[in-house]
Amino acid sequence: MNQKSAISLSKCHCPGNPALQDPQVQKAVRMIEAAPDLKTVHEAQVAFDSRHVELLGSIKPDEAFLGKIDGTLESLQKGFQWSSLKQPPFLAGAIAVIVVIGVLVYCWRGWMEDFPGKESVDKMVVTIDHMSGTELEPKVTQAGALGDWFSINGYDNFHMLPQFAAMKTVGCHVFQQDGHPVAQIALENHTTILSIFHSGDFDVQLDPPERWRLFQQGEWAVAIRADSDTSFMIAFRGKKSEMQDFIDSLH
Repeated sequence: MNQKSAISLSKCHCPGNPALQDPQVQKAVRMIEAAPDLKTVHEAQVAFDSRHVELLGSIKPDEAFLGKIDGTLESLQKGFQWSSLKQPPFLAGAIAVIVVIGVLVYCWRGWMEDFPGKESVDKMVVTIDHMSGTELEPKVTQAGALGDWFSINGYDNFHMLPQFAAMKTVGCHVFQQDGHPVAQIALENHTTILSIFHSGDFDVQLDPPERWRLFQQGEWAVAIRADSDTSFMIAFRGKKSEMQDFIDSLH
């Protein structure tokens, strides 16, 4: 510590209990007191400060003024002050809460879209994306009347959800994924593909099974639910919000 630093720090010195002083301030004072020329100046400054402290201490505020201050403080304690929203601690806390909520929402949405066996379902969507339409055998009928056709073509134990049973179809086929059959139906609008498969073949577990799970995979909006050991997956090009509207229309 040089003399210039000592002079600056010594101005923070207050006479009294030295134990309450900052160690650096104490060191600066000791350094100044060791220099006769600086000690004289320092003592004059301490005396000047002491006189001003005594002067300020002798000022007695008016009782009415003190009453107004007490009343203001009391009202601040009772009422919420909008100006406090602008304070850095509040803003920091608010931002932290928003971030936590955002993370929880993100995790919740991921949990809602995830389920055991989803990788196999994603693979089915990729298969649909690569279809040209020639894979389908033209079949104009009701979706619920395809049991015999699918049984002949390699998909056994076919059954249909009541919501789809009366829907018109334009084509259908059976393909193998990982050695297991998947039945597919193109519904009348030519853009919606209904895939039906045995859940156990692909380790798909939906809980609760009757609730539709919606997710977006590229350009495809997808919804899946189960009935007993059969899973039903709808897919069309569009947004998840459009799929939600379609699901709502089934009820």
